[in-house]
Amino acid sequence: MHFPTTTLALLSALLSLSSLASAQYPSAAASATSTAPASATSGAVTIVRVSNAQGALTFSPSELTAPVGSWVEFRFWPRNHSVVQSSFDSPCAPLASGKGIFTGFHSVAAGTTDFPTYTIQINDTKPIWYYCSQGQHCQGGMVGVINAPADKKLTTYVAAAKAASANLSPSTGPFGGVNGSSSTSEGKDPSASGSGSAAQPSATGAAGRAQVGAWVLAAALGVAVVLV
Repeated sequence: MHFPTTTLALLSALLSLSSLASAQYPSAAASATSTAPASATSGAVTIVRVSNAQGALTFSPSELTAPVGSWVEFRFWPRNHSVVQSSFDSPCAPLASGKGIFTGFHSVAAGTTDFPTYTIQINDTKPIWYYCSQGQHCQGGMVGVINAPADKKLTTYVAAAKAASANLSPSTGPFGGVNGSSSTSEGKDPSASGSGSAAQPSATGAAGRAQVGAWVLAAALGVAVVLV
């Protein structure tokens, strides 16, 4: 079959747009495999959610990269949780007395709209491994890290926490930060904005515009073929 020059040009443009969209905007399944930590901005306050409205035993984000001079605000959701700093090798156990971070326990009622907070400042880039010392929450995977080094992984810390024989709180505290509330917070919540997680391709973004362009060309090509 012979196609006129106009048809061949349209076909070439169509193939180019399809290749561009595939290269720059991978499928949702491929994007969802991203495990990059969330990132804070120097001088800014970044929120780490302690649990959520469903009562999950999670910190969100559980892994954060925070530069010197930034602040991290732990925001407590129902029901009762704490944040305790530990070493990488001994999860579910606090550092030596008075060292690191201990927020104390924050009991939060269901339906609360003004959440208690505990804010710390990042003074260096040393890793801060932490956990919730309520019940068996640490063993249940309620752990996190700020500024994890390249040779130590959060997944390894989670596995060690699961095998811990006890979940301990410091004998004194709180210490290492400042109490507050979400009503006076100026923090940025990366969990809400999508920072640090795999963003799903949007049909309204550049990929969508490329798809729309491809559809238009395909329609034009169909008309050109009919006219041959």
